[in-house]
Amino acid sequence: MVRAMMSNLTKKYKLLKYIESIQNSESSSFVIGVCKFHYATISQQAAQLLPTLKQINTNYNIRTSYHRHLHDGLQRDAVTGWLLYASFYYVTEQYNVTLRLTEYILSIHLPDMVKLGQDYYSEADINNYRHRVHSTMSLNAKMKTAVVDNVMYVRHSSLIPKELELEVEDDTFHSVTYYNVFTV
Repeated sequence: MVRAMMSNLTKKYKLLKYIESIQNSESSSFVIGVCKFHYATISQQAAQLLPTLKQINTNYNIRTSYHRHLHDGLQRDAVTGWLLYASFYYVTEQYNVTLRLTEYILSIHLPDMVKLGQDYYSEADINNYRHRVHSTMSLNAKMKTAVVDNVMYVRHSSLIPKELELEVEDDTFHSVTYYNVFTV
């Protein structure tokens, strides 16, 4: 299992380098925004493939890698990156930081935000999105302001709190439920 996870991590690093090269050679702000979105998504996945967090206090490089990938993952949408960061602090038993992050997440996550991956967006969804964004915002700013998604875990993620291991279905956890785990 460890060998497979390291192989997957190597693949994620290659994808990140490839996305960086596309982003650096592209002039279209939309394509750059799409690259940033995918870079953030892959960074969230890479963070979950790092060695277990039990080793984090003794290994500076692992801790630095977690923070780099989790920070890059904040660019994906309004909440998933923050939830993964809260999960990181929870599994490293830094509960006060987890609670502060959860309070922040609850303050920015509003019910009228657009959820990614829907089959259909109603007129109300479209209007809510339009009211939250403006034409001069970059794609990533729009995503971080008006869009939410479920937390996506990779199989055997080191960021899944023990209390959630049985709740994670098909490697997805619904964001609204996730807040409640940290605030109980």
